[in-house]
Amino acid sequence: MQKLFFEKYKTSEVTNTRSVINTPSATAHAGDCFFLDCSGEYTHISTDEDPWELLWIHFNGPEARAYYTYFRDHHNWHFRSAHFTELINAIESIIRYNEEPTDDTDLLTAQQIIHILTLICTESNEKNELLSDKLKTILHYLDEHYTENISLDQLAEHFFISKYYLSREFKKEFGTTVIQYVLAKRINNAKELLRYSNSSIEEIAHLCGIDDASYFNKVFRKMEGCTASEYRKRW
Repeated sequence: MQKLFFEKYKTSEVTNTRSVINTPSATAHAGDCFFLDCSGEYTHISTDEDPWELLWIHFNGPEARAYYTYFRDHHNWHFRSAHFTELINAIESIIRYNEEPTDDTDLLTAQQIIHILTLICTESNEKNELLSDKLKTILHYLDEHYTENISLDQLAEHFFISKYYLSREFKKEFGTTVIQYVLAKRINNAKELLRYSNSSIEEIAHLCGIDDASYFNKVFRKMEGCTASEYRKRW
């Protein structure tokens, strides 16, 4: 079995009851699937009252990183599959091949691993509940932290999601990019401050999360069709 269970990437399916995956963190339910890079810290936790059953394989190889990168660019690490039964059968076949190895074991094992990777990498990209919930969480985070320094890299690291996947799916879900959404929040806040405060343009820009007053004025004019000073004079 050792030649099969390599050390780096893990594909798993939860087949019984609720559990918790940690690093990144998520609550798992029966039928959930995970594709994780196990070169980093990884733990899974269940309880005596609510145990779980887990099917998993470790594998590595020359193309493993390419498959993993492609998957994460197009999918979330925690997903549900329309091919769940087929994935279970493939993993069980791999285990069966290696319980009584023959001269063909390595070839048959490789065939099944490629089959698994092909299934999950070509899975439909239609939004699912897990992704929708995560995007709503990210939107709420932006609403609470838009005055802070925010980047796609920081969001990707904070929410354990590919920044390219986040960028694409956020726009599909909300009709705007992450950066455009943040800028709109900042400018809307600035408009309120311009109307109801005596703060200077520079102070307002800083309060809204834009430290460069010149850039603030450029963005304001682009979004509102006038400068911040002109907008203030209307009120």
